Amino acid sequence: SRLQIVCWTVLVISAYLVILFIRFLNAATITDPFNITIDWHLWALLGLSASSAVGAPVIASAKAAKEPAPLQQITADGPRIDTSRYPAPVTKAAAAFSRTEAEVAATGSGVLYGKAAPADARFTDIFQGDELNNAMYVDVHKTQMFLFTVIAIVGYGALILNMFLTTTNPASLGLPAVSDGLVAILAVSQATFLAGTGVTNTPT
Repeated sequence: SRLQIVCWTVLVISAYLVILFIRFLNAATITDPFNITIDWHLWALLGLSASSAVGAPVIASAKAAKEPAPLQQITADGPRIDTSRYPAPVTKAAAAFSRTEAEVAATGSGVLYGKAAPADARFTDIFQGDELNNAMYVDVHKTQMFLFTVIAIVGYGALILNMFLTTTNPASLGLPAVSDGLVAILAVSQATFLAGTGVTNTPT
C-alpha cells in the first residue's frame, strides 16, 4: 500500500509540474498557468490509494496487540495436541525461515512476523503474508493489488506521455481523465486487499 501511494504521487506530481512548466513558458498566451484541468476521477483514484495506505497500518496495529497461540496446547480432555501436525505459529515460522523460536518471538509483534534488521528485507516480501502463519506463503490479496496497481500506473503513464507527444496547444494541457472502469477496478482491488488483510490467519 505504501509503494502504491508513492508511485501514484510521483507520477501525478511530476506530470503536474511538467505541465505547469510548459504553461509558464507560454505565459504570454495563457492568462492563468495554474488553471490546470484535473479530472475528479483522478482525485478518487488517489483517495483510494490513500485509504489503503492508512487502513493497512491500522489493521496491522490491531494484529500486533494479539497474542499468538502458545508452543504447547492442551485440549479440554487433557491430552496435548500433536504439535508435529499442528505446529504453533512461532514454531512454524521458525522452521520455515530457518530461525530459532526465540528469534522469531523477539522480532515479531503479536501475530505479525518480523525480521531482525531492515537489511533482511526483500522485494518478494511485498507478495507474502504478514503473519507468523502465512509469512512463508504468497498472499493473493497483496499480489492482486500489486498487479492492478502496476497495470493502472503504466496505463496512466502512457496516457500522459501520449498527451505530451500529441498536444500542440499548451493551453489545453491537463492531467488526462481516468475512466470510471479503472476507478471501479482499483476500488474493488483496494477493498479486497483491506478485507483480506483484516482477517487474522494466525491462531491466537
